[in-house]
Amino acid sequence: MTLKKYLFFMAIIAVFCWAAWVVVLFSINPEVAGFLGLFFFYLTLFFALTTSFAVLGLALRRLLVRQDLAVRQVAVALRQGLLFSLLLVGSLILVSLSLLTWWLGLILVAFLSLLEFLFLSFSKDNQQAE
Repeated sequence: MTLKKYLFFMAIIAVFCWAAWVVVLFSINPEVAGFLGLFFFYLTLFFALTTSFAVLGLALRRLLVRQDLAVRQVAVALRQGLLFSLLLVGSLILVSLSLLTWWLGLILVAFLSLLEFLFLSFSKDNQQAE
């Protein structure tokens, strides 16, 4: 699959994910639906954010860093989009439970940053071994 096809399909998937989130947003009453309604709200938002951030991250990477392989850029953009979406949705869940404080938000950012640094260190080791 070429990079243009990948970007096109990911953009289409992002549009469908945002459409699903809007449907959930306007058709599900959280007071009546309970846990299942909130679960679908956060799940569709997570997928919509992940696909959007992955497409935007890959597009920016292709514009700014041209010497790296496209396959590596796709993997990094998808991983970072997933982590950033996890940060945003996790923060929203904590806000909805009235648990988000500045120090808990800082712990969440630190944990996800450490996870990203772990992935980066493994990818650097794999690139040096090749």
